[in-house]
Amino acid sequence: MTEELRRAFRDTGLLRDRDVLVRTLSGLAGDDPVLFVEAAEFAARLSEGPDRPAPAKVLKGAAPIVKPLPAALEVTMPREYSTPDLERGLTRSFRRTRQALARAVETRADADFHEWRKRVKELRYQVELLASSGSRMLKRREKALGELARELGSVTDISVLCRELEALAQPAPDGHGAKLLERGRQLVRQRSDELLTRGAELFAEEPRAFALRVLAERG
Repeated sequence: MTEELRRAFRDTGLLRDRDVLVRTLSGLAGDDPVLFVEAAEFAARLSEGPDRPAPAKVLKGAAPIVKPLPAALEVTMPREYSTPDLERGLTRSFRRTRQALARAVETRADADFHEWRKRVKELRYQVELLASSGSRMLKRREKALGELARELGSVTDISVLCRELEALAQPAPDGHGAKLLERGRQLVRQRSDELLTRGAELFAEEPRAFALRVLAERG
């Protein structure tokens, strides 16, 4: 099922990326009129590239992959699945998230930051499954993970946008393109530092202690 989902994501990812990048460009410009004009020019180029796929065709091809998955998910949880299994799974996910965070803090590399984001999303989805019937404390914990995942995603979007800007064209002679690109890089550095600091606080406890706390809050 994971491979099927990845295939659907691969097929539709470019559509999602282009849409997100255009919206990210608007936010990047802010209230600066010069950056606004430059962003509008880049947005048009992103939207009208010759390699832009036809959305209807892509979605039509991906829909058959996704459609049967809900029925498959209904039978994937073994009847003998137990609380110790949940504890091991949560412990493992929390440990992987902490390890990815440590690498991101050490390297400050976009790839490692993105890997941490994926691990946070994975952990959040697991906690979300348990939070639906859990305590208010567990729901608040799930909400905090969800907010962190969304903010990490916004930073990743800006990083991807910066790479697209570099690929589309060299900065204009008047420096406007360079100014837009530097604005993006500045935001990535600033927000990355803020989120890595917050992550160090959120993931300070030991993995098994986190798992036991979540299960206790689940009731």
